[in-house]
Amino acid sequence: MNEIIDSNILDKWRDQYGGIYIVNVFENDSSILTGYFKKPSKELRAFCIEMSNTSLCEAQTYLYQNTYIGGNPKITTNEAAALAGMCQLWLINGIFNY
Repeated sequence: MNEIIDSNILDKWRDQYGGIYIVNVFENDSSILTGYFKKPSKELRAFCIEMSNTSLCEAQTYLYQNTYIGGNPKITTNEAAALAGMCQLWLINGIFNY
């Protein structure tokens, strides 16, 4: 079940974190999981970029775990949903390692 997140909570998070990202992933054909993630600090982004040089998966996991602020907890505990969410969050943040 999705945690009820209304516009007041979203506004509070935007003010508190300087921005939020909303990530939706399919759990199955009829169920969508929603997670809310705070905008990472420059330091966190830089750390994840550096970490991605040795382990992209660990860097994505670290970013995901350290920016999640709410939503359906399954988006962090369901392995397939978490992996899909991590990829989305990584791309949303424009973190690329070529």
